[in-house]
Amino acid sequence: MEPEDEVMTATDEPRWPADVARYDSWFERPWGCYAAAVEVAAIEAGIGTARRARVLDVGCGSGRISAVGDLVIGIDRDLEMLALARRRLPGPFVCADADHLPFRDGAFDVTVAVTLCEFTADVRDTVGEMARVTRGGGRFVIGALNRRSAWGVVNRKQFDEAPWDHATFLSEATLREVGAVFGPTTCHAVLYAPDAWPGLRWWGPMAERVGGLLAPHHGAFLVARTDKAIVDGSSRDHERSERD
Repeated sequence: MEPEDEVMTATDEPRWPADVARYDSWFERPWGCYAAAVEVAAIEAGIGTARRARVLDVGCGSGRISAVGDLVIGIDRDLEMLALARRRLPGPFVCADADHLPFRDGAFDVTVAVTLCEFTADVRDTVGEMARVTRGGGRFVIGALNRRSAWGVVNRKQFDEAPWDHATFLSEATLREVGAVFGPTTCHAVLYAPDAWPGLRWWGPMAERVGGLLAPHHGAFLVARTDKAIVDGSSRDHERSERD
């Protein structure tokens, strides 16, 4: 699972054009803290029984969502983000492009990307790379923001500002379509509270339960899970190479 090159540097500007300190501080605010907790729980549920595994976090940012397995490697194009991630977790963290992952085929049990595909040039290329480095019988999980949600309506003005003005928001149908190329794909939504309104810690969990029942496709955070199909014994070959 080692990267093909020991040292990699970004040659282009990062596609996430946000101020790094401002981005990371969002997680400390009431809304960021609540939303991140809901999103992390949904990602961990998507990983499921494969949670304690070899995990690649694609577009790891500052490492806030990277602690989801026994051995996690994070990649990101932004060196400042990686500097924060390295202070937060032992890593390893690698500077690389999500569309050209520096790992061999089938290197990971689980590959995760959270709020990444909105900022890549072509979601099919990104998902294709995630699938390539995930072993047959493994799983890749994508977390994406849903503009067609209460959060999207309440916060619609921010979509004209950076970094959202660079984003391409993905529908549930698109996430299912790009994942289904590689194996059975499911998609569900969470995060039904639109913002940090007063009393969020009390009514937020109720909003999750009610929203999941009444509007299961309209939460602010979409989680797509694909169980990668085993082709030509690729999973067995991978397991054999790990033992050797």
